[in-house]
Amino acid sequence: MNANGEKEGPWTPFRNSTYLAVVGPEGLGVQVTLPWGDRLAEALGAPRASALGLADTVVHVAFHSTHHRGQVAARMRSLGVEPPLVDYVAWALAGKPLATWA
Repeated sequence: MNANGEKEGPWTPFRNSTYLAVVGPEGLGVQVTLPWGDRLAEALGAPRASALGLADTVVHVAFHSTHHRGQVAARMRSLGVEPPLVDYVAWALAGKPLATWA
């Protein structure tokens, strides 16, 4: 657990908004090995890339989470439920309110 009582995990550093500033431009080229990279390369029939740069990994995380938000929204609509607004710009324009968990 960290100081906020949150469970620590492999992506914990990305929760800190200063992480990328601390890493700096030179750190974005650091290679990150993906544990499922071999399976993906095989499925795509592609040569195995040994690793991705940190910058590509950060972009992947952002895009992949967007993909899953879309999946959830589509499923909610198929069940007749209007999904909540989860757009980043809307949250930022609302003053970046903290989450309230019911």
